[in-house]
Amino acid sequence: MSSIIAALAVRGAHKTVQAAEAKLKRAIAERGPNAAVEFPNTGYYTPVIFSILGIPVTTLAQFEPILQQCRDMLPALVREGDFTL
Repeated sequence: MSSIIAALAVRGAHKTVQAAEAKLKRAIAERGPNAAVEFPNTGYYTPVIFSILGIPVTTLAQFEPILQQCRDMLPALVREGDFTL
């Protein structure tokens, strides 16, 4: 894999986590930390988080440690100019 593609993937991952954090912050401000997160009429938690981490998420506040795990897994941010062709 080229260093450019890898750098862009890392930058994209950082932007995705930042966007998720902003949306969570906004949702908590609007609905409160104990607002339910669910798939109505199912027995599922947020399926991807539960399947990968085994952590059930049923309220907005429970997303905060999940996002911390996401931040912990991110590689160092690669800025434009930090890679060569």
